[in-house]
Amino acid sequence: MARKYAAVILLDRKGLVMLQQKTLDAPHHAGMWGMFGGGIEEGETALSAAVREIKEELEIELAPETLLHVGDFAFPDAEITVFRAEVPVDSALPLHEGRGMGYFTKEEIEHLRVSPNDRQILLELFNARPVE
Repeated sequence: MARKYAAVILLDRKGLVMLQQKTLDAPHHAGMWGMFGGGIEEGETALSAAVREIKEELEIELAPETLLHVGDFAFPDAEITVFRAEVPVDSALPLHEGRGMGYFTKEEIEHLRVSPNDRQILLELFNARPVE
């Protein structure tokens, strides 16, 4: 059975997408870029997992009603529920997981080493409608 994840496409006020770079020793997709998020724990909804993960990873407390559900994606190894939210601050954020983070345009994302599932999700969303 595929593991269930919640992921958040974080946008700044200019419409750039914030991605996280995994550490070089990460068990999956080491050194690659991807969306913020993580596994959905037992008894948790995808929405509550997304809120929890953003708080753990970036110290941002997102109100659940500020997250827009953009889709559910099934892959052989994962089921990913994706939300979209605006980054509520313009200043530097602490990063508690991963090697780095940055803001990127669609064109920049196309040239990054992005984890395969996240690349497919981001490109589908960019091609379906603007993510801004």
